[in-house]
Amino acid sequence: MSCLYFMFVLVLLFCLLAYFRWMPIVRNLRSPVLSRPGRVVAKREQVSATRDWGTTVYFVTFEFPDGSREEFRVLPNVHGLLAEGDQGTLVSQGTWFKGFERQGLQRGND
Repeated sequence: MSCLYFMFVLVLLFCLLAYFRWMPIVRNLRSPVLSRPGRVVAKREQVSATRDWGTTVYFVTFEFPDGSREEFRVLPNVHGLLAEGDQGTLVSQGTWFKGFERQGLQRGND
């Protein structure tokens, strides 16, 4: 009896973990691909390290014409190419960053 109970708990735990791991992916896949004008307002890095290894995750925050902001996780090369103040067209799907096409460089009023 206890072995059967243990197996039931393991299967239930596995199903719950799979659900919470895959639901955000499914939700993003069901979201429409949006292309909207935006401006880079912030960049940040999140560094996690243990004694043996470390990892860095990169984020960029975009502001849209209506004043709303969204933060996206981006690849290191994208993070390096974007600068605060860059304006252009952001392409996203749900919480996924798909791309950013920068507008031509704009000169400030000197």
